[in-house]
Amino acid sequence: MCCINVRDHKLEDSIEFVHQDVDEISEDSESTTLVINERGENLRSASSSSIGRFLYNAYSLSPLIVLSMLGRASGIKFNKGVTFIFKRDSCSLAADICKIIAIDKMAGNSRDYFNLTKSAFIYSSKQMKEYNERLIREASEENIKKYTVKEAFNFSFPLIIPSNISSDDREGRSIISQLFYLDEWIVLETKRNYGESYEKIYHLNNYCFCKSYNPNISIYPYAFVFNRFCSNIGSYVFHPGLSSITGTLNATSIVATTEVVPTEVVPTDKDDVTFFIALVTFIFFTVSILSFLGRRCCRRY
Repeated sequence: MCCINVRDHKLEDSIEFVHQDVDEISEDSESTTLVINERGENLRSASSSSIGRFLYNAYSLSPLIVLSMLGRASGIKFNKGVTFIFKRDSCSLAADICKIIAIDKMAGNSRDYFNLTKSAFIYSSKQMKEYNERLIREASEENIKKYTVKEAFNFSFPLIIPSNISSDDREGRSIISQLFYLDEWIVLETKRNYGESYEKIYHLNNYCFCKSYNPNISIYPYAFVFNRFCSNIGSYVFHPGLSSITGTLNATSIVATTEVVPTEVVPTDKDDVTFFIALVTFIFFTVSILSFLGRRCCRRY
């Protein structure tokens, strides 16, 4: 088990991109990179020689500015690089929510976490919309279709962080972008309240919130640290890696304020067996009752 610093991880190898256009797509057998430079700043993309070198500084660039994913998605199977980024960004979001909860407690401040989460969704939607609008203005028709992103999951409170990438999310672009911008808003809000060095001031930089149980592939919240700083995090966010803290999510406690996407509930094999047994039992008793009534009628006549 190793500690992953999702924000300050240093690249071993990097390629500098300066003043790139939306249409500039770099493709080879191992990677696909979309590069957009909105402010003329240097942007980094990790070398595809190693998945372990694929990390980038999440707060110096956006996944929509430099969206680099190893390989391509096929059906519901996603490349390890895509899964790595998804796990990293989902853990980063949970970690930064935990940090603002912890700092609020230490500072003796109260906060409306419902509005915090809602504001993060509004910010994320705005950023993704602006990105899509720029694609329409500057990209080719092929790249517009390929790189357009949309909201991968709806607002809810507590916030439910998906455990997997949807099969219809091309290479995980939508959910990774949404997670990044949600997290970015939480960090910006924390800095507005507690300054740029809030982690150092409140000694949070001494603790590892995200750990890798399978290096460079899977990243999960470190339950011990979460339990220490935000044992009540289940009231605000549900992450599949924090089930030991949050327990089973009570669906009746969820407040959703955006359009809800219908979810098909597929019964498990156990449910199928139970249903089959119940059906057979019902038919058996029905036939027995009808047979009994039939014999009584025959005796009368």
